[in-house]
Amino acid sequence: MTQNIIKFDPSKRKKSGPKPLENRLKLQPDLRIWRILWVALILLAVGLLFFWGSDDNFDWSSPPNNAVTVSARDVRIVDGDTVEVAGEKLRLKGWDTPEKFGNEKCAKEKMLGEKASQYATTMLARSREFSFVRSGTDAFGRTLSHWSVDGADYGKQLQAAGLAKRWSFGLEAKPHWC
Repeated sequence: MTQNIIKFDPSKRKKSGPKPLENRLKLQPDLRIWRILWVALILLAVGLLFFWGSDDNFDWSSPPNNAVTVSARDVRIVDGDTVEVAGEKLRLKGWDTPEKFGNEKCAKEKMLGEKASQYATTMLARSREFSFVRSGTDAFGRTLSHWSVDGADYGKQLQAAGLAKRWSFGLEAKPHWC
């Protein structure tokens, strides 16, 4: 009678447990590509939302029919990016100016906030017309709006003076002034 003898060779035994490191490393480039693609897709979506959601291209050269025009003397300056017209508080949309009412982050911001308010007061004192177009409301109940002073974009004038920065509320962090 012949016996079948099976020899045990430990090197041929199937191993259970984690795969060897070299096998795991082979999978990582594929995962990295997918991660990169997902991040790129998310950034693209946010970028498109920002582009279509922002009003950077608001053009005062041909004001829309819903623009409201009042005498510049009827506008009360609250701060650099907030005014009051006939009891309605208007917040400049798409721009930020330094704070000055106790929520500033440093002395420089407070000084710039005072300067922005003074600049706005002087600009309106020298102007005839203040126009605005309503565009929703903010968390504080102010009417978001685009402004022009004698037909020129108010935000761009403040930016040229170094007193305003582009800002899309909710889509990006508030600009730093310190």
